[in-house]
Amino acid sequence: MVKASIVIMSHLNDVKEHVNIEFEDFEEEFYPEELSNRIDFVNYLILKLDGDLNKEIDPEKMFNEFLKFKKERN
Repeated sequence: MVKASIVIMSHLNDVKEHVNIEFEDFEEEFYPEELSNRIDFVNYLILKLDGDLNKEIDPEKMFNEFLKFKKERN
């Protein structure tokens, strides 16, 4: 179990790294769907936890729940 705040910071840092890519590497490393999923997952966590990011969570379990939720909505 990990604090939700750590999971959120990790996902946002990954997004930030991809956004700061130099233009030459843009086509090779930029995956819009992956970045969108990470941002959507962060939003999902915040809403699911009622904003309490000090709660301990199982990131893999929560991500799988998120993917199921997202699939059901589409």
